[in-house]
Amino acid sequence: MDTIPSKYRKHAFDRFAPIIGQVIRQFPRALVVDPSIMGFTQDSYATILRNALKAKREHHHQSSLIDEMLWVKHEKSIVVSMRVDGMIVIGDSVTVKEPAGAKFGVDVSTVIELLDNTFLEDICKILSSRALKPSINVRVKNVDENTRNRLESYDIAFIEDTEPNTFIIL
Repeated sequence: MDTIPSKYRKHAFDRFAPIIGQVIRQFPRALVVDPSIMGFTQDSYATILRNALKAKREHHHQSSLIDEMLWVKHEKSIVVSMRVDGMIVIGDSVTVKEPAGAKFGVDVSTVIELLDNTFLEDICKILSSRALKPSINVRVKNVDENTRNRLESYDIAFIEDTEPNTFIIL
C-alpha cells in the first residue's frame, strides 16, 4: 500500500512539472502566473504548487521537463508568493518581491525600524501574509544568519542595509 498522501503523489506532481521546469530554467528570474486562467483561486494554486515542490523534494519525483542538475542547485531557494493583484510569483526570495517590469529597490519612506527583536518572528508572519495596506518594510539589527534563514520561510526577504549587520525585511 502506498503511504504517500495523494497531494504528494506523482500524478499530483506531474500537473505542475511544466511550471517547476520553467522556474528552474529561468532561475533566479521570477515567473508570474495567473491562476485564474487555469481555473484556480490564488490560494489553491499557491498551495498545490507548494505541495508539488514538496513532493519533488521529499519523494524525488522525476520529469523530463525538469533539469535535475538545476533542480539540485536551486530547489532550496524557490519561493512561491501571492501578489495583491491575484498573480502567483515563483522565484528566489528577492525576485518575487520585485514589481513586474521594475528594477528592485526599496522606497525608504516605507521603512520602519524594529527596536526590539523579541517580536521579530511575529512581524515576519504579518509581513508574509500581505495583510498590511500599504505594505511596509522593517529595518532590523543584529539578526544572525540562522535566524534569517529560518524566518525567510515566511515568504519574506532580508536585504542588507547600509549599516553593518542591519537588514530590511521586505
